[in-house]
Amino acid sequence: MFTLQQKILSRYQATFPNHTLRQVSDRTGINVSRVFRIFNGYEMKLVEYEKFEIAIIKKLTTQNKRSDFIQTTLECLSQLNEKLINELQSEMKFRLEMRTSFSSSNQTDNDSIALPEGA
Repeated sequence: MFTLQQKILSRYQATFPNHTLRQVSDRTGINVSRVFRIFNGYEMKLVEYEKFEIAIIKKLTTQNKRSDFIQTTLECLSQLNEKLINELQSEMKFRLEMRTSFSSSNQTDNDSIALPEGA
């Protein structure tokens, strides 16, 4: 029978199959030597359980959001007229251009760029 710790570590390894100890440490915020001990059978603290769970949940949530976006895009392509599809495409291209131009000027918060009215 698997313990809760073994189940969490198995889920983590299934979610991030090729992660090194350093990558596990970076993703969870747990010291590398502590990660080594955990993977070699030392008992986890509650906060460490939570950190592994949060890493797994973040990865799955990101995958689900991207999947939802792709599904919505496909629905738009099949149900909207050409004019609306072109508007959406223009908006997406505009956002990419804005991100690129602001990235080159070292601005970090590009997701909150407001569009001018009427754009």
